Amino acid sequence: MIWLKVFIYYKYSMKNIERIVLLVIVVLSSISMRAQTLENFFKAPPLCARPSTYWMWMNGNISKEGLTADLEYMKRASYGGAMMFNVGVGIPKGSVDYASPQWDEMTLHAVKEAERLGLELYLQNSPGYSGTGGPWITVENSMQQLEWTETMVVPDKKGLIELDLPQPYAKLGYYQDIKVLAFPALECETQLFPSLVTKVLLDDEEIDKNLFFDNDLESQVRMQRAGSVLTFELSQPFEARAVTVRRGKREKPLDPHDGPRDYAPDLKLEVSEDGRHYVDVSNISCPALRSMDTPGIALFEPVKGRYFRFITNRGTNISEVLLHASARLKDWTAKTNYVKDPVALGNYDSQDVTGQTIDPSSVIDITSLMNTDGRLKWKSPPGVKRWIILRMGSTTTGEVPAAAPDSGVGLDCDKFSKKALDQHFDNFLIPLLNKLKPWCGKTLKALMMDSWEAGKQNWTSSLPGYFKRHCGYDSTPWLLAMTGRIVRSIEDTERFLYDMRRTQTDMFNENFLAYFKEKAAQYGLKFAAEPYGDGNFESLEYAEVLDYPMSEFWVHYIY
Repeated sequence: MIWLKVFIYYKYSMKNIERIVLLVIVVLSSISMRAQTLENFFKAPPLCARPSTYWMWMNGNISKEGLTADLEYMKRASYGGAMMFNVGVGIPKGSVDYASPQWDEMTLHAVKEAERLGLELYLQNSPGYSGTGGPWITVENSMQQLEWTETMVVPDKKGLIELDLPQPYAKLGYYQDIKVLAFPALECETQLFPSLVTKVLLDDEEIDKNLFFDNDLESQVRMQRAGSVLTFELSQPFEARAVTVRRGKREKPLDPHDGPRDYAPDLKLEVSEDGRHYVDVSNISCPALRSMDTPGIALFEPVKGRYFRFITNRGTNISEVLLHASARLKDWTAKTNYVKDPVALGNYDSQDVTGQTIDPSSVIDITSLMNTDGRLKWKSPPGVKRWIILRMGSTTTGEVPAAAPDSGVGLDCDKFSKKALDQHFDNFLIPLLNKLKPWCGKTLKALMMDSWEAGKQNWTSSLPGYFKRHCGYDSTPWLLAMTGRIVRSIEDTERFLYDMRRTQTDMFNENFLAYFKEKAAQYGLKFAAEPYGDGNFESLEYAEVLDYPMSEFWVHYIY
């Protein structure tokens, strides 16, 4: 029995050894084959592993021969493909206008050549390297910003109020009314600043005072140099708690095609009783401006005087100046999406706003009582000595896609509106993609956007209805907070402004990002973009929508 067991054990062990040897041979062969495969892949990588390049078509200086030469070079250099852009950046204008039939023919030629060479292409969705728009975007479908005017009125003995309300700023000649709201003036608001100004001096030379109160950012004065002084003389002392300054025309950038687009001043505000002895009030760090007309603001403890002056640290244009008798919310321009500055949630700044808040139940919507010419007729409720009437509307931000070729310059579309994105697709992308349809999803892989450089917007016509559906309450009385006013309390104002920012982000996600992806997918195309920048979005939410999130890094960052 012992020898039988030994034989069986020996036989069993030999079989195991054979299996192990066979397994080792298989593994070694697999490793050898895998090594050979990896070596082959390294020598001739698939398209998905090859680098692509930004392919800039320079201001209409393109030809079929040149496009073929570019693509054949990419093939020889082992590129996998290219991302097609059409840009200007100071290059003299060529003969091929963007989106013209000749340009369409060039684009079709490039796609056919890429197919021949086995390359893949992405297409920047609009002219330039950032944005979604062009000459086909009408002003009402462009990015929108809030504008408003305030008027103080005293009703007659019967409570009747009849007057022409000044129209807010109309950029590019476009303005659309939103609301006309009335609320009782605060106890500290006996007169508005413009009504008290008797004289304005620029470096001791008298200038037209009306320039600063005409709601027109095209009318402005030039503070020529550091140390220039702008002085407002009043008919009687005025107690101020805040200031708003709007600059109008931006400073000319040192590099018009890259780097900072504006150089913002710091203004020092001083006050005097007699026009000779001044004391410091506050510094106003004006924001660097993109296309949105963001005011410079400052808040301070109450100061009173007949003379207020502004001293600049550099040459700058000044268009509108308002001192406010009532308090404004700290950093309200950031909290209303006029600037890209981050806002800390739930960390409300401490301000003494006793007697400075507006009861939302006292705000009356009198929009229907103003005619199309701005004439208001209203029988106001009894018991209020002075009313402040806010005429609020929207205008375009004037944003255009960055670095567009000369023939492609036009407005950027409203990012909260499906109708606006439809205008972009219907008038540009769909006619082009119909010509490229046989290659969509094959040679032409995706529509793309570069890093976000279109800035922000803070209005669209459908926003109030969307807000009510998503937030569950009417925004009307709270719209005063969009002007920096404090409604009910700081905490309640902050809560409303959070809801407004969140609503705008939701509209961006739904009506722009998701809708863009949906429309691209109808042609078998993916959506690729760099999901960061100064827009109305959260970067991670933006990236989540994309088929191909992209990024960048700079060896030398110039901003």
